[in-house]
Amino acid sequence: MARSGQEQVLQQHKPDAVIADITFHWIAAIAADLKIPCLFFAPFSTFSMLVLNCFQKMRVCPGLLDHVTAFGLPGPEIRMPVLELPSFVLEENNVQNVERHHKAGLDAFGFVVNTCRGVELEYCDEFEKTQARRAYFVGPVSVSCTMNQRSIIERGGEGETSCLRWLDIKEKRSVIFVSFGSQCYFKSAQLHELAMGLEGSGQNFLWVVRGVDQSDEWIPEGWEERIANRGLVVRGWAPQLAILEHAAIGAFVTQCGWNSVLEATAAGVPMLTWPLASEQFINEKLIVDVIGCAARLWEGGKKSTRETEKELVPRSVIAHAVSRFMEPEGEFSSVHGKAQELGAVAMSAMADGGSSVSDLSRLISDLINAMENKTCQ
Repeated sequence: MARSGQEQVLQQHKPDAVIADITFHWIAAIAADLKIPCLFFAPFSTFSMLVLNCFQKMRVCPGLLDHVTAFGLPGPEIRMPVLELPSFVLEENNVQNVERHHKAGLDAFGFVVNTCRGVELEYCDEFEKTQARRAYFVGPVSVSCTMNQRSIIERGGEGETSCLRWLDIKEKRSVIFVSFGSQCYFKSAQLHELAMGLEGSGQNFLWVVRGVDQSDEWIPEGWEERIANRGLVVRGWAPQLAILEHAAIGAFVTQCGWNSVLEATAAGVPMLTWPLASEQFINEKLIVDVIGCAARLWEGGKKSTRETEKELVPRSVIAHAVSRFMEPEGEFSSVHGKAQELGAVAMSAMADGGSSVSDLSRLISDLINAMENKTCQ
């Protein structure tokens, strides 16, 4: 439905180049006809794109296998439960979709990816060799917002920022930040268990709650009074980037959306993972099992990208995981150390002379050369 409008815009304005979301794979053919260099932007990790590509080619049939393994990738073996795969991987017409996207990626001028070589080194190399004519790794793009405080606070929208003043009075690395992005919501029963689990952890917490009605039926009786001195609930939008950059934040409970993962990585904040949908379980695999800057909130239980197939995470599990993870010299100290190490790597990539700044400069240079040579290739 979008294709005709996109084609009309390109024909009318004839830009020097076009950067499209990889979802719109047909842009590559339209741009080629108009002799315009086309780049695709990938808001995902190179790891997740490589893993998904492997699984999509396998024609995974739900019900036949409990687990699947991605073969031919660098690094450790990647084995995942079928329940944790995105639903589109299991669709019958998926092979044709994969082939179309793969061909478009190779036909295009190149890929721009929101990641950096220091975080995903071997997977960036593999992606560059197998998935694109050229690849430019220019992230974490959120770091470009940290040049002034206003950009940090306003990134993503406008809303309540008093939570930052609340953080100001907390000790360094004493607060756990809990947020599950802008697309995934919990039902009341899970919100209730999460509330009780955070209370039971005994830790300071800042919790962003989105997508629930105003009845507040999920709030346990007397809960707000009991957690008043050490817990804060923000309803709706919150300045996530500014929160993660705050010195009081010691850990992040996240759904593992790639933007959230990169923002936490750049801030040097360790993650406690609770994936819910899309490629989030694959991102969890990367940061927990490959990189080691995160830990799973719940190792047991039935988890799935589909709401009807997942178990309720009980309050006892949440309380135990949060309290253990926040111990400064506890069993997860290596995870905390790795997170701080990666934070330095991510920031250096976005500094002058860093890999991401160099890739952005190379992208501009390559496009200028293409224009001068009048070629879209």
